[in-house]
Amino acid sequence: MMAWALTLTAVLLAAFLVGLLLGRGAFDFWQRTGLSCTAGGMILAGIPRVLGHPPGVFDLLFLAGLLLFFARTYGGLLGKDLDALDGVADGRLRVPFLRIPALQAWIARLRRPNPSKEIRQ
Repeated sequence: MMAWALTLTAVLLAAFLVGLLLGRGAFDFWQRTGLSCTAGGMILAGIPRVLGHPPGVFDLLFLAGLLLFFARTYGGLLGKDLDALDGVADGRLRVPFLRIPALQAWIARLRRPNPSKEIRQ
């Protein structure tokens, strides 16, 4: 009985998401793609989960859909907030409380010009 209730809930939620997708509201292509992956992953991962199988590829599809949707929806705002952590919103991400010498040395090596790239050009 519980398996049927969970399956019915997943189908209703997926139908709601499909309704949002077909409505062509305020969602762009990437948000609709993320919601589609979420709905498909939820349906395709929910059935094996009820039967007691371990997590699989469709669980990753579900999580990737959520990640894509939230990154597209809130990614720009999070980037602006992270940029303003150092007190100045200048487009450079500097977090003063992450003063790790090994990380700073790695970033400095990345910023140095690469002589092999200059030779190829």
